[in-house]
Amino acid sequence: MIQHPIIWRNNLCQYGTISRLFHWIMAALVLLMLCLGWSIDLVPKSWKMDVIDVHKSIGITVLLLVIMRLAWRFYNYPPPLPDYFPPWQNRASTYVHYLFYLLLFILPLTGWTTSVALGKPVVFFGLFQLPWTMTKDRALGKSLEAIHGDLAYFLALLILLHIVAALIHTFMGRSLRIWPLIIKK
Repeated sequence: MIQHPIIWRNNLCQYGTISRLFHWIMAALVLLMLCLGWSIDLVPKSWKMDVIDVHKSIGITVLLLVIMRLAWRFYNYPPPLPDYFPPWQNRASTYVHYLFYLLLFILPLTGWTTSVALGKPVVFFGLFQLPWTMTKDRALGKSLEAIHGDLAYFLALLILLHIVAALIHTFMGRSLRIWPLIIKK
């Protein structure tokens, strides 16, 4: 059996293990957070506050992970996109990734601010309460809650776009790589 070394950092051909771990851990947490957020009105009243508290804690975790992921990305550049990608796909990929980072930063902050404006504390997995020096403002809280929800739907749409693009490139990638060779002949 051939053992391949673990590649921790990105190289010119592939993402490293750390980048892949960031991607899949954050993907799982974001999907869980979206499911929890959308199910709040469906759970029994006795579970509602627990679901909200877990949703908030995961949101803060995502905020911390996105900061760490951005730091890793600046330290360790991603591999270049394949040469056979048309320029518009390169730009679309770049914009979608920027939007992901932006949303994964803004969504936890709007959720946190919403909670504080509504006078509800943000307690991180029952360990400690996050500080905030904002006074209660119900109107602002309700406005931020609507923005937070709309941004969550936009994030879900981006995730769907990302999954479809990944599937297309995974299953059609070989044929996309062959086309330039066929056209040149």
